[in-house]
Amino acid sequence: MSADAYITFEWNDVQLTWDPSKYGGINKINLPFYKVWEPEIILYDNRAVTGQLVDSRQVSVSSDGRVEWTPQLRMEVYCTSNYRAFPYDEQVCQFFFMSHLYERSYVKLLLQGKEEPMSRDACTSVHNEWEVIRCTPYIETMVYTHGNEHDWLGLIVSVRRKYVYHVYVLIVPTVIIVFLILSIFWIPHYSNQRFSFAGGMLFVLLLMNFLVQEFLPVGLGNVPRVVSYTLYALLLLSLTTILSLATHYLYFTDPKHKPVPEFLKTIFFRDVIAMITGVSADVIIASDPISSSFDNKSWATANKSTSLIAEQNGTGNEVSGVTEKLLEEIHKNLDALTSGQKSRVLDNEWKQLSMIFDRLLFYFFLLVNIVVTSVLYGQSFARNDVDDVKALNKFFEDYDNY
Repeated sequence: MSADAYITFEWNDVQLTWDPSKYGGINKINLPFYKVWEPEIILYDNRAVTGQLVDSRQVSVSSDGRVEWTPQLRMEVYCTSNYRAFPYDEQVCQFFFMSHLYERSYVKLLLQGKEEPMSRDACTSVHNEWEVIRCTPYIETMVYTHGNEHDWLGLIVSVRRKYVYHVYVLIVPTVIIVFLILSIFWIPHYSNQRFSFAGGMLFVLLLMNFLVQEFLPVGLGNVPRVVSYTLYALLLLSLTTILSLATHYLYFTDPKHKPVPEFLKTIFFRDVIAMITGVSADVIIASDPISSSFDNKSWATANKSTSLIAEQNGTGNEVSGVTEKLLEEIHKNLDALTSGQKSRVLDNEWKQLSMIFDRLLFYFFLLVNIVVTSVLYGQSFARNDVDDVKALNKFFEDYDNY
């Protein structure tokens, strides 16, 4: 973290006292910083080579020996970041100042106030991506290996990411893509466009994954939820493509070689399943073979009627050969129509079963998408401020281990 700040240090120097009445009433002067004694305050874990507060210029010295030093400096420190909730994350950084040369018995650091969060007016930030939500000063006495005590003056800065831009660029498109993947189950099989659609979705997801990586630093200790969601989208696309391939196979199954098993008809060709999936079951709920109204019985009745007509006309066995051939031709055509209708219904059974599977898979994955999206991003919306005490204890624990 980098921060531009004004920090005021005050101390008393008995060697810099005078009587203003002897010097024309002058009770305050400004001196170059290198002309007076200074406590050698450094910024711990600074990214600069020395870590010293060098942008000092001048100090203000009062007649009672009080020295005031207000350097303007840029502070850069390393922070332990947690990007799990990105882009709704909050980060905590610690700025610790210490007198590296002088022990606590010589230089004791004190705060000009209580160890409590500063007002927002005193802790402001101008940044396009982050906003400062809290600044808390802190004093800690560190005991070194040889028993030497040094005071550490700390400033805990809590920042929160401005997430609106990332939501529109990353979160919303990813959620739309995840739910758009499910439309593969609504694409007709005969159009042969399902797998072209899956290939297009794969390209879009890979592009989104590359875009997410551009917003995140390399070498994260934990996986952000937006990355987990993108990975879930890739797994969802793979699984839906495989299942769509299975339903595609069912749709084009030849009923002459492999009819629909009876247990599948019993399970799926029911009114409840048909109502849930929206697939009409009016021609497929009956498992008995379809028979034509012009079956053998009808043919016998027709022959009998023809004989009666012939007897009434007094012709007996003198029925015209043309009439017999005509009736035989009609019967053959009706048999062909009946056989074709049976084949079409059997073929329709596989197609209807494929459509039922598509609808059931769509509703199942729709529910899964809602649950996964709520779990991953719902936790991010319910944000809590990072505990400064825990962050501070974690810092000193890492320092002791180091």
